[in-house]
Amino acid sequence: MINTLLQRLDELIRPHRAEQLAKEHGWRRRRGKISAFEFVFSAVGQASALDLTLNAQASSFTEPVTRQAVDQRYNAAT
Repeated sequence: MINTLLQRLDELIRPHRAEQLAKEHGWRRRRGKISAFEFVFSAVGQASALDLTLNAQASSFTEPVTRQAVDQRYNAAT
């Protein structure tokens, strides 16, 4: 069961697959500074942090973004 879960996570958490899912589900409507893969990866990282903040998540991206930009990505499609 653990191997199956890890295999499924490995399949889902690939940059091209994350981008594909983001487009399919309406999360990614246009090209922006935050890629779907980075968003998922940063959200997972934040889940393991002691202090969950939008500022901390915003500072984890390759390109600088504001906390408001991160906040706007949390919507029904996310």
